[in-house]
Amino acid sequence: RAARAGQTEQLALQAYARAEQDRQELEARLAEEQSGMLAAYRAAQSLDVSDPARLPEALLALAVSTLKAKKCSFYRISDQGLQVSAQHGWEAPEEFARHYAPNAPLTRALVEQKRAFCLLNAEDEPLLKGQGMLAGLVADPRTGRMYGMLKVEDIGFAQLYSRNVYLFSLCCEWAGRSFALAVERRMLAGAAREKEKR
Repeated sequence: RAARAGQTEQLALQAYARAEQDRQELEARLAEEQSGMLAAYRAAQSLDVSDPARLPEALLALAVSTLKAKKCSFYRISDQGLQVSAQHGWEAPEEFARHYAPNAPLTRALVEQKRAFCLLNAEDEPLLKGQGMLAGLVADPRTGRMYGMLKVEDIGFAQLYSRNVYLFSLCCEWAGRSFALAVERRMLAGAAREKEKR
């Protein structure tokens, strides 16, 4: 009996230790998620978004700081499809596709569905074709004007959970609003210069 009581006590202590470890891991993850949201907010506030030409680099800096992206890229959209205009962490130029034709499955899905695509979703995996873990359309949410695609090629599976997918979607939305604002500012500055010349 004493041996059995000792075993029961030992099992209870082990169960308690596992529960305590799980609690600590959950607390750490929650703290990381909260700090990720705060980091995203601070990073977005600190970036200069006055020049549309500098926005792709600012967007990649945001993806690196908030999502802990190791490799990411921004593609501009045009009649010819999506063309890479900035990348971070690519080891070789041919490592990832530099262009997606207008009729490419990923291009069509982005334009038609206007949402984030994630490797963890079975229906999204064939669209990403080993070229990325996350991809999202960068568009002005007010007008729908499309500017391009943000793609994260390497984030590490530990970082690929629902909160970061949500943060990724926010980064895409922030970028769309920032592009729209930068274009508006440029147009207003041009109009002001024309007015001064008269």
